[in-house]
Amino acid sequence: MLRKSLILVIALLAVGLTFVHSQTGSGDGSTIVPGKTFADKMAWLQAFVQSDNSYVIEISADESIRGGHSFEYIGKNNITITLRGIGANRTISLSSSIMVRSGVTLILDNNITINGDRVYVAKGGTLIMNTGVTILGSKSGGVFIEREGCFIMNDGTISGNTVDWGGGGVSVRGGTFTMSSGSISGNTASESGGGVDVREGIFTMRGGSISGSSASWGGGVSVRSGTFAMSGGSISGNTASSSGGGVDVWGGTFTMSGGSISGSSASWGGRGSGGGVSVRSGTFIMNGGIISGNTARENGGGVFVNDTFTMSGGTIFGNTASENGGGVYVWGSTFTKTGGTITGYGSDTSKGNMVKDSSGTILNYRGHAVYVPASGSRGVKIKETTAGPNDNLSYSKDSLDGAWDN
Repeated sequence: MLRKSLILVIALLAVGLTFVHSQTGSGDGSTIVPGKTFADKMAWLQAFVQSDNSYVIEISADESIRGGHSFEYIGKNNITITLRGIGANRTISLSSSIMVRSGVTLILDNNITINGDRVYVAKGGTLIMNTGVTILGSKSGGVFIEREGCFIMNDGTISGNTVDWGGGGVSVRGGTFTMSSGSISGNTASESGGGVDVREGIFTMRGGSISGSSASWGGGVSVRSGTFAMSGGSISGNTASSSGGGVDVWGGTFTMSGGSISGSSASWGGRGSGGGVSVRSGTFIMNGGIISGNTARENGGGVFVNDTFTMSGGTIFGNTASENGGGVYVWGSTFTKTGGTITGYGSDTSKGNMVKDSSGTILNYRGHAVYVPASGSRGVKIKETTAGPNDNLSYSKDSLDGAWDN
């Protein structure tokens, strides 16, 4: 009898071990990771994860995690791990970063909130964010993507994060970020890029919104090097205490072929330039899209240019500056318009860009549409009226041509 009992126990243990190694049930062949807590599940992965396999971590209660957790499996590659909440939204509160390292794709799938510290995507790692996911409350910025890291944002929210330097919501440091939907909102940086800060790398925005964020330069977005390509979505309601309420370009390239930059402001001790976009250095290319309803306490309600701005399409309308250049202010730079529309209060009092002071008084001859200050032997050039698609305008330090009003 004793021998039969021992045989039964050994058999049950064997079944249990097999269950631990091959538990499935996600519906797609992925292994559901066993364990009671998030830490237990992470420990199981460290012991049993295999290359070219997919795993699912299910969280059924809120958890507070001391220290950071790294999705790193030395010697293993092509691993996909899905993290999701079960039954309701589940919060994982962190005291240090979650790291996604080389060879791992982490999918934040549904009903998950990451709170308290950032998600760090290292070289060779991939982060995918889907519907029902929130990253919030980090004082180190919401998400950090280093060189050769990749973040794909299909939906979800990155909000309420802060950082002392750049990238309150998202910081791209040589990696790639693709945004198709979702929201990056209410984030803060003391330096640049309240919502998004790009320093090398590529940010592609096809949809979604970057809103309600603030910084000294680039309340919504700062492009200090690298590339930001916008074909859809909105950058709106952001503030900069210096320049670039919506977008600040300082050494990089921002290309806009769709979407909108709107409702943002730049002010610095009662001044501030580039309510919508400030190009302090680098290049802004506008092939389409809308820049509207932005304000600058000084120059360039829509766009302030101190380097290169090329416009072949899109519309700039309804922006306001307090001193010069309601739509566009061109300062010591290269400006070329071969298409698109820049409205002017002189011919469109409804949607025209305008210059008006703090009391609401309209200031004429300050370039409601476009303003170029005097330089060398050349005087001020202005466009008070609307410059339509067929009205070409150009300016550089060596030449000035087109349908100017004077």
